[in-house]
Amino acid sequence: MGLRIKTMGSTTMNYPGLRKGAEPDNAYYLQNQPLVKGRNVVFGADPPPPRSSR
Repeated sequence: MGLRIKTMGSTTMNYPGLRKGAEPDNAYYLQNQPLVKGRNVVFGADPPPPRSSR
């Protein structure tokens, strides 16, 4: 489809102030890929990858 994506692989997503986290098998940025391409993602400042509808 020609989409640019940023793959996060198996990423642990911990959020400051929460006692829980999420660890998907694979995480991808599609819509927000231009905001995070070429650098490490900082979840406190960057949008999270979208959640799966599964």
